[in-house]
Amino acid sequence: MISQGKCAAGGAVDHVKSENGRLTVSTVDGTPAVGVCGSGLVDAVGVLLDEKVINASGKFAKSLPEGTDFSTRLEADKKRFLLSRGKRGGVYITQKDIRKVQLAKSAIATGVELMLEEAGKSVGDIARVYVAGSFGNYITVENAMRIGILPRIAREKITSVGNSSGLGAIEFIIRPELWKEALAVAKGARHIELATHRDFQRTFVKNLSFD
Repeated sequence: MISQGKCAAGGAVDHVKSENGRLTVSTVDGTPAVGVCGSGLVDAVGVLLDEKVINASGKFAKSLPEGTDFSTRLEADKKRFLLSRGKRGGVYITQKDIRKVQLAKSAIATGVELMLEEAGKSVGDIARVYVAGSFGNYITVENAMRIGILPRIAREKITSVGNSSGLGAIEFIIRPELWKEALAVAKGARHIELATHRDFQRTFVKNLSFD
């Protein structure tokens, strides 16, 4: 669990930006921040990387140039960074949070990489990426690519589709002929067991880096 993780509801930090050397955050409903949801976490890690608050290994800097907004937010001794000040002590992202993001993003990136390998393809062969769900609908795609959750391809190739399962169910009701197409796709699919894949451990360790 993320130390101050929260569902995308009131008070959840949903976006984080660096503007003119200052950190800005927004929350789902504009109320004071009390936690951070998935899209805000992706943004935060992307911004911290760009501002060199953390390095490619995910480790916090020991210090930053004094007098900047980012230096006043970094609490290196406590291994945490202040996203938003507040009456409850503020919302922080910690070193452990960064490590958990690394594990999750490496799992995703490794799955993508090994699927492409098994198909005899490369990242350059990807024609389109569809990102589903509320998380996919609200993440900043550039930051998701920056930290490695999404493959680094041309931005126009990535499309957020929202509730794809719900929309798909509606399509099947309206157009029964799609069942044949779906069955053909299912029959042509091949299961890849990542945990026992010969390259899983090596690829997973490599993808822990934010390089």
